Formats: sequence, structure tokens, C-alpha cells
Amino acid sequence: MNHTIDFNGLIIDIDARTITNQQGKKITLRPHLLAVLCLLLENVGRPISREHIVDVCWDGQLSSPHVLANVVYNLRNVFARLRAQNVQIITISKLGYALSIEPT
Repeated sequence: MNHTIDFNGLIIDIDARTITNQQGKKITLRPHLLAVLCLLLENVGRPISREHIVDVCWDGQLSSPHVLANVVYNLRNVFARLRAQNVQIITISKLGYALSIEPT
């Protein structure tokens, strides 16, 4: 059984760890990028604390304080490369991140 998530013209294939846009451009996601993206998708529009993201996606242990910021940076680049202009990861000062999806 293939597990996919379809949102705003993007399709995430959980098993293959890929995200594809409507034009067929496909990007393979590293495991932590996929995990953070799925967590943000489960909570669209709601702020998620950095601590909660680390607990869920890294079992509470980061190898470096910059790892989460790098994952968010890379996810933003994925959205840019897929031309997903209506999908944004918003930084919430002193708290964490939220996924914003504007309907197309």
C-alpha cells in the first residue's frame, strides 16, 4: 500500500520519500525533512514549538543546535524548487514554526 499526502498541488509519497509538483518535478526528501514536513502538515496553521519538533522527529536529541534550522531551510528550498508559492514555513519568534498553505 502506497501512502501519499496530496496538498495544494503537491504530492508526498511517504514510502518513496518524494514530493512532486503538478508539472511532474520530483524531489527526494531525506528522512528528517520528510518527518518535519509531515509533522507540520498534521498541524497546518498552528505553531509547533522547536522542542516538540525535536522530540517527535529526533527523539529529543539534536547533534547540533543548527540541525532543525537547516532542515527548515532545506524544506523552504524544496518548496521554491517546486514553485509551491502558496506553501510557506513561517518562523514564529521564540517558539518554533508553522506551515501556511494558501488555497490555489
